[in-house]
Amino acid sequence: MVKLVQREAESDALRRYLRAHRADKRVACEVVRVEVVRSIMSGGPPAIAHARRQLARLYLMVMDRELLDRAATLAPAAVLPS
Repeated sequence: MVKLVQREAESDALRRYLRAHRADKRVACEVVRVEVVRSIMSGGPPAIAHARRQLARLYLMVMDRELLDRAATLAPAAVLPS
């Protein structure tokens, strides 16, 4: 998500990928709300507003204890379903 808010090395590639997969649902856990905004805070209010607009486009999953426990035991090379 940060790559969509501030320009980074892979930002353009990510945007191309997302455009090619517009029909796909974009899902993240609620933690992304904290992590993305904290990552771009140095950009000031405009960057934070842009981050919140991008976050509003996501389906945010509630992280309950069971989900956190399951995520903790995923193999490092696990391929997550889209």
